[in-house]
Amino acid sequence: MSGSWIRILGAAAVSAALAGAQDYEAPQRSAYSGPAVLSRSEGSGFLAPFQTIRLRPFVSAQGVFASNLASADQQDNLMAQDGLGTLLRAGVVGSKQWRSQSVLVSYSGAYIHYPHNQFFNGPEQTLNVEYRAQLSRRVTVRARQIGGTSTRPMFQMGLLQMDPRFFFVPNNELFDNRLYFATSSGDLTVRLTPRWSANLGGDYFLNRRRSTSLFGVEGARARGDVVYRLSRTSTVGLTYNFLNFRFSRAFGGSDLHSAGVVFSQRLGRNWELSTQLVGSRLESLGLTRVGVDPEVRHLVGSDFVSEVGYRIQYLPQFGGRLTRRIRRGSLSASANRSVIPGNGVFLTSRITTGNAFYSHHYSSRLSFFAGGGWDRLEAIIQNLRPFGGYTGTGGMAYSLDRFMSGLSLTANLSWMQRRLQRESERPFHRDWMMATVGLAWSPGEYPLAFW
Repeated sequence: MSGSWIRILGAAAVSAALAGAQDYEAPQRSAYSGPAVLSRSEGSGFLAPFQTIRLRPFVSAQGVFASNLASADQQDNLMAQDGLGTLLRAGVVGSKQWRSQSVLVSYSGAYIHYPHNQFFNGPEQTLNVEYRAQLSRRVTVRARQIGGTSTRPMFQMGLLQMDPRFFFVPNNELFDNRLYFATSSGDLTVRLTPRWSANLGGDYFLNRRRSTSLFGVEGARARGDVVYRLSRTSTVGLTYNFLNFRFSRAFGGSDLHSAGVVFSQRLGRNWELSTQLVGSRLESLGLTRVGVDPEVRHLVGSDFVSEVGYRIQYLPQFGGRLTRRIRRGSLSASANRSVIPGNGVFLTSRITTGNAFYSHHYSSRLSFFAGGGWDRLEAIIQNLRPFGGYTGTGGMAYSLDRFMSGLSLTANLSWMQRRLQRESERPFHRDWMMATVGLAWSPGEYPLAFW
């Protein structure tokens, strides 16, 4: 189950995308201009409100209250407490466009301080950069770099909307322990004929957690697809990808081969539907806990022992996303079932999710967003019961230009409910909430509503 060759393919794809750094005088026609395809790294064009604004800096100072902060210390003890503190943030968001190239940037650097809960103090950073170049009438390359560190169990990758699962960004943590993550991604898209196009992509990702009680993961993926434009508004195609990942501080890893079909349809001028149905072969290796006979219990002094588990499974996966373009905003809803590398406690797992998100700039004075979702995580190797729950978030920004140009009042509320049933132990229930309110400054046509 060696994955060394897949890392080479992923690195080659990223290098090919970065090679387009020169300003080619190519026509504006893209290698693919149909409805968004879920097997590719680019999202729907309906969910890109920041692709048309210039780069703009921002700074903010907010008061923060967080309830039920939970962490596992170095001795595996669970700590849970409330926190009241301050959150300072600065960054930049927007795009820069040339004749045949564009760069999208969203960077946020913050420091959160709880005077009476110093274990949870520290920096929070997220970086999301995408570079795109049209090398010729038929060839387009894209490169994306994602990275950051956080102690929140749920967060948004800056102000550029993206699917965290596609880029292996951990977003369903059990605890508030510090997390470090990075993903490098590259794509090459070629328009073979006016109706046929092909895409080759690669990704490399790395997740590390500060607590020695939680494991990390490192992996790579190679992917490709061929799609056919049935009409100006419809696309159908075939997709294949191979994923390999290995765990740190835990024994094991997985190989995943997936093949399936994709279909995308634009429904009028403002609606877009993207779907995919995939069949997968999953090969997993890891440690699992099993019960022992009463006679053996007296010898080993424990009710359970660990044994190596090896399993080959054939699993269905699916994804669907419906988006609506709104003047000065966007609306999206999605459902997904896929295989992910766990969350620091769960090893290789199957996740099922449903999400909805809405954002709108009502005027030059008010911006607003709201979102919510449901997820369920099921361990594939370990003998763990399902873990999951509900999430919600909302925020607003109101311009205070009459006092100072670019100044705004910001407020945000994020909420999460998690449930995990455990054998012979009390269930793990956690209700987490974070609320912030403060002032922000950013020059531009409308105020920025922060996650």
